[in-house]
Amino acid sequence: MTTVEIVLGVILCLLAVVLIVCVLLQSGKEKSLSGTIAGAGESFFSKSKGKTKEKMLSRITTLMAVVFVVMVVVLYIVSSVIR
Repeated sequence: MTTVEIVLGVILCLLAVVLIVCVLLQSGKEKSLSGTIAGAGESFFSKSKGKTKEKMLSRITTLMAVVFVVMVVVLYIVSSVIR
């Protein structure tokens, strides 16, 4: 293994951990549905804050997934070229 492969492998592992954390931080869809049916006592402003935080976390998760896939492809290409 070359130094480039090791560095890319470490970056890939860090991205994997960040992606796992992003996925685990997201609330499930059934939680919001049960809150709607049960009539959760939230104000209008707290409802919109929750949705924007969820939307931002969803976008970050999507971005991390795309970056992770790109890094896997780059690592594959680099390891193929080197050998």
